Amino acid sequence: TSNKDKFLQHLRSSMNSRRASDRKSPTPQGAPMATAVDGSPPKTIQFYPIEDIEACCDEPTQSATPEFNLTTYVSIKQLLIIPIMLIVGLVIIQNNKVSSLQSELTLSVASRDHLQKTYGTLITELHKYKDTHEKMKQVNNDLSSHTKKLREEYLVTQSELDKLRKTEKTKTWSEVRLSKLIQGIQEWSRKRVIEKYGKGPYRVELQLLLPTSKHPQFIKLELASLDLMPHAVSTFLEQVELKLWDGQTFDVHAGHVLLARPDPTTTNNDDSSDAAKGEVPTVMFAEYNENYPHEKYTVGFPGRPNAGQDFYINLQSNVAHHSPRFDRDTSTGEEQFIEGEPCFGKIIDAHSRLVVDEMDKLGVGKEGILEKKVVIVSARLIGR
Repeated sequence: TSNKDKFLQHLRSSMNSRRASDRKSPTPQGAPMATAVDGSPPKTIQFYPIEDIEACCDEPTQSATPEFNLTTYVSIKQLLIIPIMLIVGLVIIQNNKVSSLQSELTLSVASRDHLQKTYGTLITELHKYKDTHEKMKQVNNDLSSHTKKLREEYLVTQSELDKLRKTEKTKTWSEVRLSKLIQGIQEWSRKRVIEKYGKGPYRVELQLLLPTSKHPQFIKLELASLDLMPHAVSTFLEQVELKLWDGQTFDVHAGHVLLARPDPTTTNNDDSSDAAKGEVPTVMFAEYNENYPHEKYTVGFPGRPNAGQDFYINLQSNVAHHSPRFDRDTSTGEEQFIEGEPCFGKIIDAHSRLVVDEMDKLGVGKEGILEKKVVIVSARLIGR
């Protein structure tokens, strides 16, 4: 009964609304409202009072009255379509919202997956950066330690450098003193030669006895200028003046030189001489001048200060052997500086050079000793 009341109430409300609408726009009675299925002429829809409908509803068991026909059913159906369409529209709207929400959800899931992937990448990179940071810290520590060691080494090196500077300063000062001392010796030698022998040139003649000749042979030496080799020239002239070479010999053939030295088997009868007293004049330093090199047929001193009474004749050009140079010590393997040797005279005439060539052909025994010695009969200053 309650459902019937609700239906009748709803129907009454709908009919009242329809009547109000018809009053605003009246429809001529008998106007076509529907078309039959078989194509017959349209039937008119007749609206019955609500009281008749209620009466019909009150007697459900009775058969339908002729007045409640198809037109009544169509009106009721039209009334029911409106809420159904509303419901369908709401369903469609909700379905669209659901689709939109599903799309947004799909995008959100994709964004979440992308963010998770990005997060994983960032975590991986962060671990790499952490490893790199640790390595950089280790490198920084190593650099700090290395820098500390370098600073310590620098301080030690600086201390050694200061010592070397002092040593260099002392060396420079010593070299200046030595240079002044050498210049003093050279100037003293120059003055002594000029005072004693006059101005040059100075020539010395050696009288020799060769084992291949029955007659004495002569070698003439022209000594170097006092502007070039004053100390070596002074020393050799002093030896000649003291007759220190009388009776001595050329007894060593070293291949590139012939060496003259005192013969221990001979003696000097003049007991008052400097030789007898053991005061043999020798060079006090290795005087060398690149403008007077050790060419063939030149004479020179071995160059060792206070080494003794020796001189030699160059049998070939010995510029490379007897000039200042660096040479490696065979015992230690270290390089050492070798001073140049004094070259103080030349053999200039042809006859003297032939005598030297003949001496060069003499037989040589063990350790370069001549099988037969060449005796120096005398050495004299012959011209100025």
